[in-house]
Amino acid sequence: MSIAVSTRVYPSTILRMMVAMLCAAVMMVGVLIAFGVIGHLPLIVNLLIGMVSIVFGIAAWRYYSRLRQVNYISISHLGQIRVGDILSDTQTAPTQLDVAYLQSGSTLWSHLLLLRLRSDNGQMKTLIILPDSVSEDVFRSLSVALRWTALRQPALVVDHGI
Repeated sequence: MSIAVSTRVYPSTILRMMVAMLCAAVMMVGVLIAFGVIGHLPLIVNLLIGMVSIVFGIAAWRYYSRLRQVNYISISHLGQIRVGDILSDTQTAPTQLDVAYLQSGSTLWSHLLLLRLRSDNGQMKTLIILPDSVSEDVFRSLSVALRWTALRQPALVVDHGI
């Protein structure tokens, strides 16, 4: 059995909805504080806290929306990880793939792969792979390949979950 796998990793719709709900909740709390429904502070303090909450909710959503991009990950039969960014819909694979190493703090659970990767030039990249980011078979293959790669690095501390 070969552990080699290469795929495009799309931004997760589930994660997008969760972030949107969290930002909406922060803004709703801001509105409730601004109108004095929550808290018993002076009006100016309520308005200030409410406005800050609304601004932070909008800023968080805008920041998250800019980070959404399609990534490419390739794991060789030897366990070498290569990653790159896909810049257009017509591009099947990136022109440049950087060799990356799985870092401590990565999480490999049955329904979540949270990869902390460090490239040769020292840049850190975090990839969040949920089951809706790739096909079901590819997710399973990625999970197996990443677990095998993590087990080959004895100094690496990875949370494998249950």
